[in-house]
Amino acid sequence: MDTGSNNVENVNLLKKSIKELSNNYVTNDYVFEVKIRSKKILCQNMKMTNLEFDSSTNGEASICIIEFMCNVGIKYEDICSKSDFGEAKIGVNIEVSAGYSNNFGSHTSKFFEGFIFSISMEIVNGVTFLKIYSMDGRMWMMPNKNIILKRDKQKYSDILKTVTSNYSSKFSDIKIDIKNEPQESVIEIYQRNESDLEFIRKIANKISLLSYVNVGSLNLVSIEFKSGEINVEPCDAIKRVKFVSNICGIPKSVSIMSLDDKDFRKANTTNVELSNKVGEGETADNLTTNISSLHVLNFVDNSVESDEHVKFLAESELIKRSMSLANCEIETTFLPEIQLGTRVIVKKFGYPVDNKYILTHLNHRYSVDLSNDKRGVNYFGTKMGLQSDAFSI
Repeated sequence: MDTGSNNVENVNLLKKSIKELSNNYVTNDYVFEVKIRSKKILCQNMKMTNLEFDSSTNGEASICIIEFMCNVGIKYEDICSKSDFGEAKIGVNIEVSAGYSNNFGSHTSKFFEGFIFSISMEIVNGVTFLKIYSMDGRMWMMPNKNIILKRDKQKYSDILKTVTSNYSSKFSDIKIDIKNEPQESVIEIYQRNESDLEFIRKIANKISLLSYVNVGSLNLVSIEFKSGEINVEPCDAIKRVKFVSNICGIPKSVSIMSLDDKDFRKANTTNVELSNKVGEGETADNLTTNISSLHVLNFVDNSVESDEHVKFLAESELIKRSMSLANCEIETTFLPEIQLGTRVIVKKFGYPVDNKYILTHLNHRYSVDLSNDKRGVNYFGTKMGLQSDAFSI
């Protein structure tokens, strides 16, 4: 699938701030564009009443739901026969863009590319509502269950490349980037009664990869992977900021032991303590004296064969747990240019909010209130879920 020129535009925009991004929407009107089978959907007798897009870096498929309302007295079959809405069938590709229009035309950025998995229609008081449910390309990874499949003598990246290569036609690009991956060690890992998506999520969770799709591009990357930067400072575009810290489940260090296959009296073992990779300031063990050297998370993992591999897994587990320390949710006006995996620098809100984060959850929503007392009132909003492994107090 071709991602088009909008993707290039997004990369450039991600170097700006929320204030700069939102300036285009202050005096201009929002516009939305839906393409099904690469055809732009145009219909005078239908109106978009709801749109919700939700995605995260935890490996679940992103979802986009769009609701349309037919004009009173217009039947859906009439619309299908006179417009491209007839292309809306289960399994076909769909693209969704949003932006603004002014005297110079429309300027949109594509924020979703995937496939339709469900269509529903409802008639309320003679008015027809159509809902289109879509997922990104990972929806095709869900049905393929493998009973027992042993994958050995490969690196993690090799296994991920092998599995994802079967779905290259479902994504515009596939990026696999694992920092400090052991080069000489081999692993033994089983795919037992798991779909390919479940198997990929299991590996990503084990080695602490961010797993997400941005505009049709599948990313399986380490936290250190750079994919743009946004500055967030107080401005009219920001509606709400919420900060939560949590030290539950964060140890002082992680220890992993692997038994030697040739001599069970021997073992590869390591104990790692990790400095912060994302945020600045205090890590979990610096915030309280209650996290001491006694708080060691111990694992036994016989799939590893070298000290380097043991250290890699221990650091991955500690990274994953440390990222739950600082959580920030920021709600803004609808900004379709924002993408998952972006570094977000929050400033001028004061401590403990100000810090460096990774964007791990993204939600776009547009809705029209059709109740009698608020008919025609529109909501445009974007929610960013941010995580960091350190913060200052």
